[in-house]
Amino acid sequence: MQKKMMPTCVIVYDDATFNLMSFDSSIKTTTYRKFNEIANRIETDGIIKVLFVTEMLLYSNEINNYEEQLTMSSKERASHTNSELLAFFMLSMDLSFKSYYFESKEIDDMKHVASIMANPNKGSSGINLFNSILGEFEKMGKKE
Repeated sequence: MQKKMMPTCVIVYDDATFNLMSFDSSIKTTTYRKFNEIANRIETDGIIKVLFVTEMLLYSNEINNYEEQLTMSSKERASHTNSELLAFFMLSMDLSFKSYYFESKEIDDMKHVASIMANPNKGSSGINLFNSILGEFEKMGKKE
C-alpha cells in the first residue's frame, strides 16, 4: 500500500454521472472547506450523493489525555499511531448515512472487506464532516 493517500470525494449527480475530487489536506480546515464548496453546489449541480474516502490514524494509549493530543502537530501524533484505517463515508440526499472502516493491514483480505461491506456502520460517527452537505440536503428535502 502507498504511504500517503489523498482524501477524495466522489460526487454523484442526478443524471447518474459522478466526479472525483481529490485534494491534499494536512489540516481539517481544508476538508471542511472542500465540503462547503460541495454543499454550495448541491442544488445548482443536481448533487444527490457524496462519498468520502480518507485515512484515519488510531493512537496508542500512551496519549491518554485528549488535551495533550490537541497540542501536538500531526507529525507528532503520527509517532503514537497504533493502527491505520481506510474510512469511507456516504451521505445521500435522502439523509441516509453509512460509513465503512477497513484496517489498512487487512485491505487485501477479501473476507475482511466483505464482512465490513456487509455490515456498514449506519450511526452518526463521522457525520460531523458532512454538516454543511447535510444542511443543504435537508433544505432540498423541505422544498419537495
